[in-house]
Amino acid sequence: MEKITAAVPLAANLPTDQKAAQDTQVKELRDAAEQFEALFMGQFMQAARKSQLSDGLFQSDAGDTYTAMLDQKYATEVAGGTNLGIADALVAQFSRFVTAKQD
Repeated sequence: MEKITAAVPLAANLPTDQKAAQDTQVKELRDAAEQFEALFMGQFMQAARKSQLSDGLFQSDAGDTYTAMLDQKYATEVAGGTNLGIADALVAQFSRFVTAKQD
């Protein structure tokens, strides 16, 4: 497997100090991994909600929109407050690309 180093940089204006640059990139990697974890939880909750057996009494498009927004907020809160391990696994997988020496 080839090492991908020509990807879009994680930080537009990296500090000149190599250690500070790596710290910045690791923080940005962690933030992106946590956002992915929240997105994953949102998809999970959306699929779980669609599995209901019948429509509710007060079912409407506006209610569906509100429910989708509420599910997304729940997913963000769950991902931020609970360690599901998805973000940790992503950081462990991709951190080796961040800690490689930058040219």
